Amino acid sequence: MKHWALVIVDVQNGVYSAEAYPADTMLLAIHNIADAFRRHGAPVVYVQHQDEELAAGSEGWQMVPDIAPLPGEHIVHKAHNSAFRGTDLQGYLMDKGVTGIVLTGMVTQYCINATCVAALEHGFEVVIPDGANAAYGFENLSARAVHRLFNRDIWGGMARVASVDEAIGLPGA
Repeated sequence: MKHWALVIVDVQNGVYSAEAYPADTMLLAIHNIADAFRRHGAPVVYVQHQDEELAAGSEGWQMVPDIAPLPGEHIVHKAHNSAFRGTDLQGYLMDKGVTGIVLTGMVTQYCINATCVAALEHGFEVVIPDGANAAYGFENLSARAVHRLFNRDIWGGMARVASVDEAIGLPGA
């Protein structure tokens, strides 16, 4: 039987904005997945980036209030793209008996991708709900195109890209 944890990466005031795709639905998707994990007693882990631009305690460093952690939920503080590098995430997940993670949050092409690759390297199964991660565009590639590229093409060969509804059902499966 799989033991799942929800990992919510960098949904912070200084990272999240309406310019990301799909910002308009991502927060609700993460909220609904987190509610399902909590109902089943499955771990909900928050990852909070900290650097010169996101200084600890600053407004930008704070979690977006709509999906902020509840008391007692584990928060990982990181300084690199991967939520595993230089943090206690792997040990925490192993201590909880977690064998797979549902990976959500910001930013698709940076921290979500780096955390996905690291999780796989550490032996975790990875499910990424399409619609529960958001991307920013580049000069010649829209945010929607970046999101699509990762969710439909890149991750399909290494992680399982699932619907939000499928992710909601995982902790009870």
